[in-house]
Amino acid sequence: MSQTLDTSVDIREEILRWKEKRNAVILAHNYQIPEIQDIADYVGDSLGLAFHAQETDADVIAFCGVHFMAETAKIVNPKKTVILPDANAGCSLEESCQPEDLAAFLKENEEKNYYVITYINSSAAVKALSDVICTSGNAVQIVEAAPKDRPILFAPDQNLGEWVSRQTGREMEYWEGNCYLHVEFTRESISRIKEEYPDAAVVAHPECTKAVRLLADEVCSTEKMVHYCRDCEAENIIVVTEAGMLHRLRKECPDKNLIAGPTDRCACADCRFMKLNTMEKLLSCLKTLEPEVTMDEAERAAAEAPLQLMLDLSKTPAWDQRFLGLFDRCTEKYQGGNTDFNTYFTDVDLELLESIGYRTRELFDFVEDLQDYGEPSREMALRVATVRRAYYIDEMERQAGKNTVLPSDLPERGDELSGIAWLPRILTKARGKLRGELDPDIMYGCGGDRKFLAEHGLDMADFLRAVWRAEGADDPDQAMVDYVKSASA
Repeated sequence: MSQTLDTSVDIREEILRWKEKRNAVILAHNYQIPEIQDIADYVGDSLGLAFHAQETDADVIAFCGVHFMAETAKIVNPKKTVILPDANAGCSLEESCQPEDLAAFLKENEEKNYYVITYINSSAAVKALSDVICTSGNAVQIVEAAPKDRPILFAPDQNLGEWVSRQTGREMEYWEGNCYLHVEFTRESISRIKEEYPDAAVVAHPECTKAVRLLADEVCSTEKMVHYCRDCEAENIIVVTEAGMLHRLRKECPDKNLIAGPTDRCACADCRFMKLNTMEKLLSCLKTLEPEVTMDEAERAAAEAPLQLMLDLSKTPAWDQRFLGLFDRCTEKYQGGNTDFNTYFTDVDLELLESIGYRTRELFDFVEDLQDYGEPSREMALRVATVRRAYYIDEMERQAGKNTVLPSDLPERGDELSGIAWLPRILTKARGKLRGELDPDIMYGCGGDRKFLAEHGLDMADFLRAVWRAEGADDPDQAMVDYVKSASA
């Protein structure tokens, strides 16, 4: 069927008219073309799309993404009509893990009793062979909830699996698959754009290779990229994922200069599958209700169980939301007149703090200063905890620091480094903060630190991350001098 329309037709109005006529909802992934994103009822990542697909009251779901996403919508909505603008919109990850291959592997290794965690970028037939599904946005949470007495097989994205393993400390075996687009980003291509924008932050998708992830200031799902870019202090942000994401980010973060992460062959990266969908094809599928996604009921039902388990587990707050909840509860206790922070924390709270390499006094100091001086904010407390957690996991492999930085170890307040007063003192504190080695009576981010950072146009989370990056420099102190001077300029 031809997809060409009369140029006199206002295609946007026609789509909206047919959407109303069909009682349809239009769901679009963050990687879709801007025109589709702008007309969609919801734009998001795979997790958000799965929730919206499950909750919709529409009779027809027009899914603007790739085939496995539309198939996922059908799994949770067996009685609804699910249509996809282009039936050829596939996925290299889905193709890398065929159900017959996975079934054969599991049969050959039956004695291992694998707990199979499957990335949502997979077919319904593969989902049906799995114990639970995950997305890049909830993979850490799903792995942390996996049974401790069973080995994990993570399929089909090896890069995502390796990243999740580092975040959780869980050893896993990986299916050898990857996203063809995300592996085109290289250490060299990102290093070159970083040289062009030396003050830029880098946010990357976990489907990227480890070499690229190590260059990033933040590794996260597309949905979390929105929050990171919105909260990040940097004006320039290099976004290392499919180029369609930039459209949504520019709408959500208009004050930021968002730079497409380049590959070695182009200045941006378009997924050939995601970009198969067009406005013309969207209109056509609403008119004809084709291509329609259908599947065998037994297979659909088998795939629904691990998918529903994912959705149920995802309703449990992740560590960052639990941290903010704990911060708020501690704030309420302090406001109520209880200043004995040792009485604030339950065993569950202590387990959370231990899992991110944090101490009770560190949290209390931020609560106390926020109430007494109006800063740092709860969001800043979370950002600092995020850097500390990442260092604790990536660099210290969840092992406690071996030393203690005492008040007597701190440089004097007036000491200078290359003419910059207070820098030696805050550097010592920041390095101790990263390693979790500060004496309880030392606060990283105290009033003096905040004054120094404000004078140089910095914040405590970005400074802490810069100290981490500087560890790889030939002269870490000089690297931090250059960083501070660049920010001040």
